Amino acid sequence: MKKYLLPIAFLALTACVETAEISASPTRVSQSEVNQLQQQVVYNFKDPASALFRNTSPFRLANGDLALCGEVNAKNSFGAYIGYKTYYVREHRGAINSKWVDDGDGFMASIACQKLRNGQIAIPVTDIQ
Repeated sequence: MKKYLLPIAFLALTACVETAEISASPTRVSQSEVNQLQQQVVYNFKDPASALFRNTSPFRLANGDLALCGEVNAKNSFGAYIGYKTYYVREHRGAINSKWVDDGDGFMASIACQKLRNGQIAIPVTDIQ
């Protein structure tokens, strides 16, 4: 039951925010840009220094935003790796606009990354230049 509550809550929340679908395409970025965004992904982790990343894909949105998708694995409070989880992070005008890491009850990062791979993603209308 919990598995379905997060997507329903997300849909209810996004219904309050006007969104628009914009195009997205794979892009090339510097390793320092990738590292900077990945550091934001692990910022609140128990052991950010233990983070391992794989399958990283950068995307450029039609409004100029940079989005990054991939998988991250890090240690928990017990010092054990938790397993790879999908992550999504988006930079809008030099600031992190949104970031998600999938857990057992939610899959928002997976949805966002799939939309990016399909060439379009919904973003708030206020983020369109």
